[in-house]
Amino acid sequence: MKRRIWYYSLVDFDFDDVAAWYDGERPGLGEEFVAAVHGLAARIAENALQFPVVRGIVRCAMIRRFPYLVFFVVRNGVAAILAIAHSHRGPDALRDRLRTD
Repeated sequence: MKRRIWYYSLVDFDFDDVAAWYDGERPGLGEEFVAAVHGLAARIAENALQFPVVRGIVRCAMIRRFPYLVFFVVRNGVAAILAIAHSHRGPDALRDRLRTD
């Protein structure tokens, strides 16, 4: 079942900060990061339930080629992306962002 993707407003800041950092490391790498996230979002839209639950109803997907994770929930045919975080942070560091109540 293909789902719509919705990004929580703070994800834009995560996204922009990481892409800018990668562009600072190597021009164009930020765009590659953005493309990788969009590719993962397409995979989530196609089959969100393939990704493991990490806390409550929050699921986690790993971005290929980059050490970042996408945390999201699935509700009413929508996959809502709550956060994009470095894999060393894990769900505990994002406790407030990952609240689903």
